[in-house]
Amino acid sequence: MPHRGVTRTALVFHACADGRSELCASEQVARRRGLSRARRFARRLQLLAAVIRRPGLRPHQLAALTGVSESTLFRDLAVLRRLGYRVRYSEGYQLQEPLGLDGPDAALGLAAVYQRQLELMREHVPPDVATEIEEELKAEAPAALAVVVAQVIERRLQARPAVRSAVRVRGR
Repeated sequence: MPHRGVTRTALVFHACADGRSELCASEQVARRRGLSRARRFARRLQLLAAVIRRPGLRPHQLAALTGVSESTLFRDLAVLRRLGYRVRYSEGYQLQEPLGLDGPDAALGLAAVYQRQLELMREHVPPDVATEIEEELKAEAPAALAVVVAQVIERRLQARPAVRSAVRVRGR
């Protein structure tokens, strides 16, 4: 049972009474801060994804969609802007400039977006976790992209029933 007035850090010191108490406490506090920062970064990427997928949402709609308060939404949008994402409000939130994913160099634009997100992730996530994330992304990112492409194809085919049957005939 903790004593009144004993801080969380002091309790960590007590729990780590192995001669490294001070170091152990500071490492644990830094790790908790790093993980909190990583969670905020992940939330901001979810917000960015929502702005990209559904441009034109009003603040209350975007806040509800991402599961945050409007004040958190405004703070997160400000951080995204500082990170270089030109999110603006004009009849709803949207990116001011495309991410360079169209035209003849679309693959290069996609690679640049991916690389930028990795760089930002490394800045906001503890190094050991960042390494684990990068290893997982090496396997997951290509698969996730394939899923997205398949989903878009299916949506387009469902929107055009005549095209759907024509594609099936060609595929036989």
